[in-house]
Amino acid sequence: MVRTHVVAIVLALLVSLASAQTPATAPAEYTGRITGESVYVRSGPRLNFYPVMKLSGPADVRVVGVDGEWLKIMPPTGAFSLISKQFVRVEGTVGPVTGDRVRVRAGSLEQPAMITQVQGYLNTDDKVTIVGDTEEHYNIAPPAGAVLYVNAKYVTRVTTTAPAALVAATQPASQPATQPATQPA
Repeated sequence: MVRTHVVAIVLALLVSLASAQTPATAPAEYTGRITGESVYVRSGPRLNFYPVMKLSGPADVRVVGVDGEWLKIMPPTGAFSLISKQFVRVEGTVGPVTGDRVRVRAGSLEQPAMITQVQGYLNTDDKVTIVGDTEEHYNIAPPAGAVLYVNAKYVTRVTTTAPAALVAATQPASQPATQPATQPA
């Protein structure tokens, strides 16, 4: 009899825990406005990730997610990524990638020597748009899927969906050849 009650209580607890852990839906994309001056945009969602650029209000950003107190944003105008020169065949200001799983890293205007944060990978024949270069890397337009981070306390929500002009301004010019030119959800 006691054993039956214990089993019933354990089952009830498991059911209540399972129902309490339903996954939260991802926040909808929206336009956010920078509220501070010289706010760091970082390569990752913590202070220990290197800054890639600064934004000052009232600059708008496209918010695509949240990680704790950090907002995941589409790379703003002026942001760039880096790819090793040895894996790009240059054809003017564009070029196909010549290797598979080639690392693309977050470039930094604030700390140019910092090139450690991987934003994604590109494969053979994926196209990149070259916007500059260093001794060993090409600065490229951030590829599809690349994101950066800004602390949420410096951003206010402006709209619930990104306006077409902001979407177009943040649309990456470097695209994998095998994937459609869409932004991550």
